[in-house]
Amino acid sequence: MTEVTKAKSSPVRGLVDDFKALSAKQWAGIVLALVVSLVLEIYFSTSCFGFFIVAVLLYMIPHLLGVSSVKVKTVIGVVFIVLALPILTVMFSGTLAAAQENLEGQENDYISSISYDDGTGEVTFTVAEYVPDNETGEWEIVFQCYSVQSLTVAVNGDRSTLQEIRFDPADLTHGESTLGGTVVKGEDGLYHVTVTGVDVPEGSAYVMGAFIVIPTNNAVEHMNALVDNGASATSLALTGAGYTVAYAAVIFFLILIFSALMRRSAEKTRAKMEAEGRLYPQGYGRCKQCGAMVLPGEVNCRKCGAYIDVPEEMRVQKKDSFTCSECGAEVPADAKVCPKCGAAFDEEDENVVVHADGTEDVSSESVTCPECGNIVPANADWCPRCGKMLK
Repeated sequence: MTEVTKAKSSPVRGLVDDFKALSAKQWAGIVLALVVSLVLEIYFSTSCFGFFIVAVLLYMIPHLLGVSSVKVKTVIGVVFIVLALPILTVMFSGTLAAAQENLEGQENDYISSISYDDGTGEVTFTVAEYVPDNETGEWEIVFQCYSVQSLTVAVNGDRSTLQEIRFDPADLTHGESTLGGTVVKGEDGLYHVTVTGVDVPEGSAYVMGAFIVIPTNNAVEHMNALVDNGASATSLALTGAGYTVAYAAVIFFLILIFSALMRRSAEKTRAKMEAEGRLYPQGYGRCKQCGAMVLPGEVNCRKCGAYIDVPEEMRVQKKDSFTCSECGAEVPADAKVCPKCGAAFDEEDENVVVHADGTEDVSSESVTCPECGNIVPANADWCPRCGKMLK
């Protein structure tokens, strides 16, 4: 006995077939989805809600054009990642220099430009006397610095490297800090601030900021600087692009997975209902005239009244229906004409027979009484004329 093994289609072959089945309109939708998503990915590079919009558009544009294959949508997501990483890296590479130039051009009425000496690790800046509008009149000078982690359309810092020092202009002292420093009030009326112990490692960039802060911890004036000590803008941009693409990609694949699971569940439910005769198989559950949904056993569409034409083997024969002798259509028992071909049905006279036990019976057939020749209903027990017992 020879064992016959059925050949299984490989996943790659199935993927190729799915792509071959795409129409020109669907291909255009896929390209449009990728282009729109890439543009919005750059625009929304720092917005969580923006990542959600990108993922939804990347999924929905092809879906609305009839792309239902999970394999095709998976490839769309992968192509988005492959295209987005280099494109966003190039777009973000100039952010570091642009941010540095922008911060150097800041103007502030209270805080001067921040200067960093790489040799001594000292930061210097000046602060003008500030009179806060509060009851205590208290204020502080605060210095912060942290490393640059990544670049998008903005400089993203690694707050885990945050270093901070606070000075109280009232007594020119500061609390405990990993940084040291001094404040000297000069004859010019300005507070000359020197912060020591600031280390910007080789190949890194740091964001530095000086703030005037009131007791509620609100910064009322500030000045920022970006110190670049040979940091790789490309590396930082690639990291920023990686984070940006990862957020959108995760949302996209979550949508894809949940939609696939919901679709599989719906297909199982439909298959069960078809097996139980509660739904027609795919392609036969809609009215051909108006597209309304129809259920097994329905002869006419509930919306437009058109005859529901389904194959003979799919018909559900109801007790109160019969088959038209002209066209074979299923016809309700009380129909006067065929809903499909319009053939008229002859109505036969029905006779009501009252039996000896008082029950009534209806018959449309008749027989001849052998005794007197009277025409009586076929289910009568006796002849009503001569009383001849017929059963």
